Amino acid sequence: MAEEVFPFNPEELIDRFADWLYLHKANSPSSVEWKRYIIRKMLLDIMDGDPRNYTRLLPFIRSLEVDTQKTYMYVIRQFYSWLAGILREAGQMDLYDEFIQFVEEIRVPRGSKRPQWLTSEEARMLLETASQEKDPRKYAVILFLLSTGLRVSEFVNLELTDFKKDGNSYLVRIRGKGNKERILRISEDLYSTLVNSGWFNKKVHRRTIHRWVADVGKKIGLEVHPHTLRHTFAHTLLERGESLAMIQALLGHASISTTGRYVRESSAEIMLGRDWNSS
Repeated sequence: MAEEVFPFNPEELIDRFADWLYLHKANSPSSVEWKRYIIRKMLLDIMDGDPRNYTRLLPFIRSLEVDTQKTYMYVIRQFYSWLAGILREAGQMDLYDEFIQFVEEIRVPRGSKRPQWLTSEEARMLLETASQEKDPRKYAVILFLLSTGLRVSEFVNLELTDFKKDGNSYLVRIRGKGNKERILRISEDLYSTLVNSGWFNKKVHRRTIHRWVADVGKKIGLEVHPHTLRHTFAHTLLERGESLAMIQALLGHASISTTGRYVRESSAEIMLGRDWNSS
């Protein structure tokens, strides 16, 4: 007896999933297209258009780098969770139960060390997930740390008086280790996001920020700490071609050379936060 045809056309599923991401999950257009690419590759190239062939996915995913595995696993979980809901609405309860069980069983192989920074897509996923939290401070804090590379101790000590309007941006006075000060320039959007979140009206202890970052990271299957965001900031600048001395200056490292100190004085010319805010 021939196997029953799957009740939905694969192209239709991909389009409906993309619409759901954009309209109901508020994913950015670039994120939707990236996830569409992953699901299309999985569904059409590996599963022959039938989501029931999910056992074919795991050998392929295990052949990828650990970072990429985690990224694909996150998108696949999201797709099958959404698909299970669609099937439940259609009365396909057997498939609903099967797919929900598959989602619960998805595990990333252990044993590989997590790099100290996030990929650009992982960072965007982290921000998208944080933006869905009820407390807007969580998104604002994660965005600010990811966009400036501040230590948590530096961030929690910031006051509104440390921000100075300068044209279409803000200069921020940072008090680092040993009370050493440095000046960063941030975008007006980044400043507004932090202020409008209510952060300065109700700050939290740095241990709470550690928990916020870790909890949001867990929702996308990643182990993330505030220092991960600092490393991601530095790595992003390095990929953009910034000099190591400039990065050291922006991070406020104690071992800055004479050239590094000179660079620090002009570091305000870099607009921090623009990459993430423009996504």
